[in-house]
Amino acid sequence: MIQGVTSAHVTVCREIMGQMSKALALLMGITAIDTEAELDWMAYKYLELQLFSNPLVDPLANGKALFKPFNERF
Repeated sequence: MIQGVTSAHVTVCREIMGQMSKALALLMGITAIDTEAELDWMAYKYLELQLFSNPLVDPLANGKALFKPFNERF
């Protein structure tokens, strides 16, 4: 499931392992019997999703660019 969130965090044994503010959160189920090939397939599937018509624009940030094109970074 992919959902827009205002904030989220991951807790393991009552310790926050990671957190984020306004973003898209991905929830997915992984079991002990999933193979490395299956995990690679899942990662590739989610990384290749195109959620918006313009992948360089973040709709949660009022149209601000997610990142600058490579040639504008330096």
